[in-house]
Amino acid sequence: DDLAVTVVNVHTTANTTKTGGHYLLLKYEINIPKPGEAGAQKHTTSTVTVQEGATPVNDRALFAFKRSSRSMVRKFERMKITVKAFETSRMRLFFGDREVGKGEMKLADLKTRSDVTARVPIKKIRSKGPILEVEIKAELRAPLVGQDIRPFAIDFLKLNDDFGAFPSNAPPPPNKSAPQRPTHNLDAGQSLQAGGRGGAGKSRPVATATPNDKQPGNDDASSTTKVEEQQRPTEHEPRIAKPAATKPRPQPEKPRPLPPGIEMSDVSDPNKILRFKSFDALTAEIEALDAKLRRAPTPQLKSRRDIAEHIQDAMMAAVQNKQMSFEDYLDLLRITIDTDTKLAKEVLERRGDEGKADHQQLLARITIMKTELSNAEAGGEPDDED
Repeated sequence: DDLAVTVVNVHTTANTTKTGGHYLLLKYEINIPKPGEAGAQKHTTSTVTVQEGATPVNDRALFAFKRSSRSMVRKFERMKITVKAFETSRMRLFFGDREVGKGEMKLADLKTRSDVTARVPIKKIRSKGPILEVEIKAELRAPLVGQDIRPFAIDFLKLNDDFGAFPSNAPPPPNKSAPQRPTHNLDAGQSLQAGGRGGAGKSRPVATATPNDKQPGNDDASSTTKVEEQQRPTEHEPRIAKPAATKPRPQPEKPRPLPPGIEMSDVSDPNKILRFKSFDALTAEIEALDAKLRRAPTPQLKSRRDIAEHIQDAMMAAVQNKQMSFEDYLDLLRITIDTDTKLAKEVLERRGDEGKADHQQLLARITIMKTELSNAEAGGEPDDED
């Protein structure tokens, strides 16, 4: 069975120090292992731009568990969702995310109910009040024990017994006593009778000619001869076509060479995941893939997401192991922006309208990389102690 967890909204409070458009990540885990695996199940929401008041999130995730287990009812009595809120930095690859607080939501009510909704307060250590409140909804297909029976109010509407007092919008019935005007069907050979209201006119016969009537002066033999002459095939003399003047065939133009670092496979698929060199572009791609997987999960989308996450992990490991410095990453961004800009031009010229969707997606990735580069240059290199 699955436990569905939806982060509905994020609410700011009076203790929220920064409410204008800062970026937030919500990471939560459930202290129940996946069947056949060990450890808690975890999930990270997409990046949320928190505004003052309520900010919609609508991030949904499924957590598998074994309902048939005898100890599952006791586990749900102790089960909880631990939520941690992180504020994202300009260069997540080097600066990381800063934790701003955490909270917990208990799931014991799912023992007898199919869904539970709560606003989880997110607090800092030794803080007086919550800095944020996260609205979370947990759902099961059915309660673990019994049925989900809850009382609810019913409103009754009493109608007036005198229905004749209400105006009717129905059209009035036809008056059967009124005399109906007779209708007449006229044949093709008849003509209308002429005359006034009280007078009677005379009808005149209409003369019609039939195809079989003989006209004076027609000769059957001569007409038969003319028909045979019209049906006799005419003989045409064969025409000898003049030889067409031969024109020299135009020589095919030599294909224009591609810029360095770009191949035709890149033009055919400019958005393949292995071309992603930006940490922020990978993050945006993972968030977009998560949204598509929630609507219609497919093996291709799942594989693409796994590869994107693997590339991010490799980049983080390279930074932690001192294999890639801050300046190395900025140089990589500059080279990738230059190459992808040339690739966007090739896609538009070589594929035309057929490649417009790929071209727009590539331009969006270039914009993300330019923003990441400008933020990194403005923020400067991180200190070694960070």
